Amino acid sequence: MPGKRKPGYYLGDRVYDSVVCLLVFIIIAVFMYPIVYLLSNSISDASAVLRREVWLLPKGFSLRSYEQVFKHQYLPGSFLNAVIYSLLGTGWAMLLTILGSYPLSRKHLPGRNVIMLVLTFTMLFSGGLVPTYLIVTSLGMYNNLAAMVFPCAVSVYNLIILRTFFMQIPDSLEESTRLDGANDFVILCRIFLPLSIPALATVGLFYFIAKWNDFFSPLIYLSDKSKLPLQLILRELLIVSSDNSLTREQLVGASAVASLAPFGFKSAIIIVSILPMAIIYPFLQQYFIQGIMIGSVKG
Repeated sequence: MPGKRKPGYYLGDRVYDSVVCLLVFIIIAVFMYPIVYLLSNSISDASAVLRREVWLLPKGFSLRSYEQVFKHQYLPGSFLNAVIYSLLGTGWAMLLTILGSYPLSRKHLPGRNVIMLVLTFTMLFSGGLVPTYLIVTSLGMYNNLAAMVFPCAVSVYNLIILRTFFMQIPDSLEESTRLDGANDFVILCRIFLPLSIPALATVGLFYFIAKWNDFFSPLIYLSDKSKLPLQLILRELLIVSSDNSLTREQLVGASAVASLAPFGFKSAIIIVSILPMAIIYPFLQQYFIQGIMIGSVKG
């Protein structure tokens, strides 16, 4: 009979789905194991960590490592610095990206193709580190908050994502709003931004992750250790803590050496550093999936 499927078809589907599910489970396990391993070491007893008995689940329970993390001289301040730099840098970058992508998405903008060509060119070639450093220092931004927020704020890739989303909004909405006497600022705030929440969330997440993980910019532009973000302090501690018992005393003090394992302490630092991303991502996941698919399907 037409349209009747053979029993083997359903068997093949079940086999295919089972294989796909197995591969997905293996991939998830591969990516999750390092995080679970670090988390288990950070909350296990120091003796179990020192004997390397922790390979998946924690052995015993102790928050001593986290206690020493937040008692460290620079770690709490560096965590706050990283949050401030990431939030301000993301806000400034989003403002410039929105103001740049909206006019470039309008067909009546003269020379928009030339402007996009110039912007795309900067994705391949840049001025270089030395000219950028000279500009930052000549503008008086060296060793202060401005050096973490203003230089190299806009990502052309993110601008293209947002511009592509703006281009998909029907022109009729803009035309009808203009007939009511609205200007470009009103159109952007009342029409485009409310309809672009998935794209805005995606671009904002990209910017925040880039700012949070950035350690090269503070390494170049910040000299005061109290102004360094978490990433640089983390890098210093992970490098220094690769030494032996003398380093343990340098990290947490001689009184805490007996009750703290160096690897457990490093694991706690890493868990604290990835915690903001783990908290933010679930709330933006639905928008992220929608925004990352921008322009992939045309209908």
